[in-house]
Amino acid sequence: GATAQKLQAIEKERATEKEEWENGRREAESKLKADFQAEVNKLTESHQQQIERLSSELSNATQNSVDVAQVKEQHQAELLRVRSEVEGKLSLLEKERDDAKA
Repeated sequence: GATAQKLQAIEKERATEKEEWENGRREAESKLKADFQAEVNKLTESHQQQIERLSSELSNATQNSVDVAQVKEQHQAELLRVRSEVEGKLSLLEKERDDAKA
């Protein structure tokens, strides 16, 4: 009787301890998972921001190179226009000089 009751009490205590230990293990496990997920999310967000920044910089660089190409074309067209203008005036001056000689 008394011994059986003691055994039952010990078994009940052990079951309670095991349950508490299991609960503690589950809590620790879920905290680890949550911490890990938070870390993954932070890295993912950081990488996403880096990717967006690089993408934006690349886009700007591409736009700038297009702008540079357009400006270069405009400058070349302007240079050709000025050159032909200067050559035209020069040939006029030469013609006037030749006319004056004659």
